[in-house]
Amino acid sequence: MQGIGNMGKKRIRQFGWGLLLTAVILSAGVWTALAMTPRSASPEPGRADIITIDGLKTFGPLERPAVLFYHDRHTEALAKLNKDCSACHETVNDRLSLKFKRLEDTGKKAVMDTYHDNCIACHKETATPGKPSGPVTCGKCHIQDGTAPASSWQPIGLDKSLHYRHVKANDKKCELCHHEYNEQTKKLFYAKGQEGACVYCHKETKEENRIAYRPASHIACIGCHRNLTAKKIDAGPVQCKGCHDAAQQAAIERRSTHGAQSARRGAGQNRGYERRSGTRERPHVAGTFRS
Repeated sequence: MQGIGNMGKKRIRQFGWGLLLTAVILSAGVWTALAMTPRSASPEPGRADIITIDGLKTFGPLERPAVLFYHDRHTEALAKLNKDCSACHETVNDRLSLKFKRLEDTGKKAVMDTYHDNCIACHKETATPGKPSGPVTCGKCHIQDGTAPASSWQPIGLDKSLHYRHVKANDKKCELCHHEYNEQTKKLFYAKGQEGACVYCHKETKEENRIAYRPASHIACIGCHRNLTAKKIDAGPVQCKGCHDAAQQAAIERRSTHGAQSARRGAGQNRGYERRSGTRERPHVAGTFRS
């Protein structure tokens, strides 16, 4: 077999250079495309106030991704307008409903219209030139692109230290929180000496005529804190992060049932309630909380 002639070698070299030039052009194109491709915004740090709005699941599969609602961001914005919880929550029997602008879920369209009409109207009303408000289009609320912040929600319970603070603040009026249910009269009453933990009756989910523990605690605790704050009386938080943010929890000093202050407990545990600085959170998942 004869060797490759000069002409053949020249063609091989030309082919090789052609391949190399093609590779360089393709590489340049790839890097240019990567540089020009818009990147998703970095996710926010974890939040303790994330509420998943997916109540329409009651009526069947969701047609769009659930909405992640940042509760504290909205209460802070409303506070600047001299508005409070009543801007979004109706009152029944002197207590706020946890549902948005309604007391019951009467139907899919009614619930959907409640959110769309009121949220969009508020976002348009509060928007000013150079200072946009919330979204007004479907795709800006119903998002599922992986950029949402993670939930940093931490549980908090009524341990002995926190219970002691409430006993002291309420002047030992246990009936302000504790009650039993009379099956005959169908009414709540206070049974002195038989005070029990809320979870004895209020379980993880609703049972018969007893609402679940989470809504029961939010309705009672936030309601009480709001009422006291309205009277200019120092009270507990009404924002999510005030109870459920690890940093906020870490800032709380424990107190023994004899009133002596002790060292702070680590973040994420149930704690007694008193701020080291003497200040407190004003104008509440996750887990997440759902609405």
